[in-house]
Amino acid sequence: MTRTRTGKLASRALLAIAVGTLLSQAAGEDKKQSEAYAVVSGTVFRENGMSFPGVEVALEAAPGSQIPKKFKKMRTSTSPRGEFVFRLPAEPGEYRLRVRVPGYETQEKPVIISGEDRIEVFFKLDPASK
Repeated sequence: MTRTRTGKLASRALLAIAVGTLLSQAAGEDKKQSEAYAVVSGTVFRENGMSFPGVEVALEAAPGSQIPKKFKKMRTSTSPRGEFVFRLPAEPGEYRLRVRVPGYETQEKPVIISGEDRIEVFFKLDPASK
């Protein structure tokens, strides 16, 4: 009977540790999610108006901007629907958004963040001239 009681106590202790660990991880995730951020999103289209999947999209600090040095260039590719999204700190700054894909003209657009902004940018890519 002592073994059973000890086994139950050990099981309860392990359960309490597991629950405590999960709660502390959830609190850490809530803290990350509650930090202020800005969102830069958009869609890339072909010249005929159709969405353009697989386009390389890069977000970088604009030349001469006062963005913290810890910011690194961010890259992604458009989804099957031609969409992209970046999440970055809600600190004021100027950025440059660039889209490029072989056979099409590369395009750039400026993006200015002033806080917890949500900015949408659209691109229509034309074939590169030969």
